Amino acid sequence: MVGAYVPGSAPLVLGKIREIFHDPTRQQVAWSRATVVFSVGQAAGAWLLSAAFAETGEHRLLFAFGTAAFALALLLDRIAAWLAARQRVRADHPP
Repeated sequence: MVGAYVPGSAPLVLGKIREIFHDPTRQQVAWSRATVVFSVGQAAGAWLLSAAFAETGEHRLLFAFGTAAFALALLLDRIAAWLAARQRVRADHPP
């Protein structure tokens, strides 16, 4: 399942960019920036995990990093959903 993350994330990000930006020029700029950020993140993650493995020689630390990353992603997703729901409630019930 984890192997599907990288190819599966591109259509999700592209769809979100198209949802946020309706102007094709702004979509292109956002897509370019998203690609750069993703690439830098991939490179930084590879370097960090390689350095951690070279230092410790243990795979358990790598799995701990992965677990922490997924837990953080889940937490951020739940916070974003809670904030969006809260904003919808406020929009439906103005003071």
